[in-house]
Amino acid sequence: MQDREYIEHQRLKDRVGQYHKYVDNVLVNNPDPTSSHYLPDDDRFNRDFAAIEKRRREEERQRKQAVIDSRRIQKYERDLKRWEYMETEQERE
Repeated sequence: MQDREYIEHQRLKDRVGQYHKYVDNVLVNNPDPTSSHYLPDDDRFNRDFAAIEKRRREEERQRKQAVIDSRRIQKYERDLKRWEYMETEQERE
């Protein structure tokens, strides 16, 4: 019975393709470089989260500022047209 279990485990480990790939729980913290669990140390540890967060906030602030500037220009042009209309009406009178 032990041999059958061992053989089945070996077949699961060696199986390629399909949906599920057997991963030994012992190797979760130290995966094989060919495994889908593997991530190079450069990608795992060299992260500057403060800089990434600062860049994200700056982009968000710039986007909001662009919306505000766009509204300001629209209001200015509308007000300018209103004053021009009022001046033409005053000249007619």
